[in-house]
Amino acid sequence: MKSRFMKLDCFHIQYMLSSMQDNATYIRNIKKYLLAALYNARVTISKYHTSLVNHDLYEMYTNFKFKLFLKYNA
Repeated sequence: MKSRFMKLDCFHIQYMLSSMQDNATYIRNIKKYLLAALYNARVTISKYHTSLVNHDLYEMYTNFKFKLFLKYNA
């Protein structure tokens, strides 16, 4: 468990803090929540960034398709 915490860097901590800002639920035990969030940060950060990229690419693709539609159907 200690080795997992030792592998964290500043990006993992920034990710965890930004995730906490987006959290709207009440946290009862902040110490346990922070420990769990930091413990899982290395695993979840890559999935989070992949999700953001996929969302942006999908949005870009649909906007492109819409512009093509307007161009050829105007």
